[in-house]
Amino acid sequence: MENQTSNIQAYTIKQFCEAYGIPDSTLRLLLRNGKGPKTYKAGRRIYISKEAANAWRTALEAVS
Repeated sequence: MENQTSNIQAYTIKQFCEAYGIPDSTLRLLLRNGKGPKTYKAGRRIYISKEAANAWRTALEAVS
């Protein structure tokens, strides 16, 4: 899942979607509904830290 992006500290929306195999539209819907990973803005771009991505995935796994 994270082989090509293992050295980055934060994902852009595009990188996150590629790493986790989900469509951009699905992620944006999750974020709008408060069910996506925590994000932060730097300038005009939205980022998802590696820690936030891992916490989100862990929470989803706990529900399954």
